[in-house]
Amino acid sequence: AESVTLVKDTPQLISNLGDVPASKIVIEFEDQLQNPTLTNTTPNPDVWVRLGSSVAAADKVTLDVDTFTATRSSDSANLIGAVTRSGARPWMVLSPGGNTVILTATSGSGTADLTWQPAYL
Repeated sequence: AESVTLVKDTPQLISNLGDVPASKIVIEFEDQLQNPTLTNTTPNPDVWVRLGSSVAAADKVTLDVDTFTATRSSDSANLIGAVTRSGARPWMVLSPGGNTVILTATSGSGTADLTWQPAYL
């Protein structure tokens, strides 16, 4: 698997090697984020997923795109009702080649860890 840590409001170019979209995408929103949103601006239209909730300091919420689960680490709470997305069946997509991905939030200074399985592995 490949992974990258995204810092709030800083676009990052992510390479998905191979010629098909990545799979087994997992997003971990970590440490003080209010309404965190992860957006891939490469597809047209953009693909995004948002957690309409807060992530507390020293806590994280894990979104598993393949299993459509949203779990808070501190108490194993199911936050699936707080997840909204751009409309694509998967919550997040990494297209073949370069993808520009950005983490935004209404407040906070946390991060998002993005992990995916390139098609060639």
